[in-house]
Amino acid sequence: MVKFKTFKLSDFFKIFSGKQPDIHNRFDTKKENMVNTITGATTNNGVNFYSYSEKYNIDELTISKDGEYAGTVFLQTKPFILGGHVLGVFGKFYISNEAKLYIASSVMKRRELWRGADRPSVQKKRLENLELELPVTSDGEPDFEYMSEYVKRIEAEYVKRIEAEYVKRIEAYLTVLGYPDVESVRLTQADKEVLSMHASAGFEKYELRYLFDHIVQGRRLKKDDQIKGNIPFIMSGTTNLGIVDHVSNPNKVAPKNSITVDIFGNSFYRNFEYGYGDDTGAYWNEDNKYNPFVMEYISVVIKKTLLGKYSYGKKLRSSKSLDIKIKLPIDENKLLNIELMENYIKVIQKKTVLKLKTELDNKLKLYEEASK
Repeated sequence: MVKFKTFKLSDFFKIFSGKQPDIHNRFDTKKENMVNTITGATTNNGVNFYSYSEKYNIDELTISKDGEYAGTVFLQTKPFILGGHVLGVFGKFYISNEAKLYIASSVMKRRELWRGADRPSVQKKRLENLELELPVTSDGEPDFEYMSEYVKRIEAEYVKRIEAEYVKRIEAYLTVLGYPDVESVRLTQADKEVLSMHASAGFEKYELRYLFDHIVQGRRLKKDDQIKGNIPFIMSGTTNLGIVDHVSNPNKVAPKNSITVDIFGNSFYRNFEYGYGDDTGAYWNEDNKYNPFVMEYISVVIKKTLLGKYSYGKKLRSSKSLDIKIKLPIDENKLLNIELMENYIKVIQKKTVLKLKTELDNKLKLYEEASK
């Protein structure tokens, strides 16, 4: 069983006050030979700006000195200097970064100590005398190895959990789009040709009334009249794609493979049956002449066409949208190029998954590097 003992922070660390560099030595963009300048900021690991400095520190702790987040501790693993409103907590002897993180967590748990009657503030002397309960060896000495291994285990578990969440997100995208694995979404030569064809295609303007045989405004269903159910209920807005609830008694129901356009011009493709309010219109065809890929394409074009044109002062109603024209690709016979729209969306979906995977891989790499 792990035993703990009380130590003062000054048993292991020296506390130094920071000082703001000259106003002309503060830069928003980091250039060669610059180092991080740490202040009392509690975002970006305390890095507020960058400065030139021949002398610097690395692999040490810093603590925000005053303000609402006084007592926030960061481990600085890149060259830095102390700026204003911050204290440096520098080791008197070698302590691993993992053990420093363990101690930093213990200091963070004591943040309530810095809250006074006025503005929260960390005083240097009080910080030096701060007492911490830390694990000890059988000889009663601080067990830095235990602290280090404890943090490594926590970091490894965190990275493993993050990796599992990333895999789950990617698999969810692949399932929705109908691909068996990531390799299936890598762009083929045919995909690249589709992108090239789309870039060089001719375009023609089409009225919405030409594209759809059903353009129907929804009907109001007051909040108090809504009865919980399984039918998605859509209103204006982009939060959760406009889905505000699930009801059993919508006044208007639209079929799947349709598009909604709200009073602000927000457009979404719907591959499910849904109810919708009077601030939203639904667009579809009785014979489903456009498959989901083409409908997705048209929805995106509608959104781009209407962007910024409607507001509370100028609301869009379905009856006023009939003559709205959107630009769609045409083939060599000047006819609507449905095949190109379908293939283009398929390629864009692939690119979206690949982009997401790249972003998640990069983030996971950062987590893994930070935990080493």
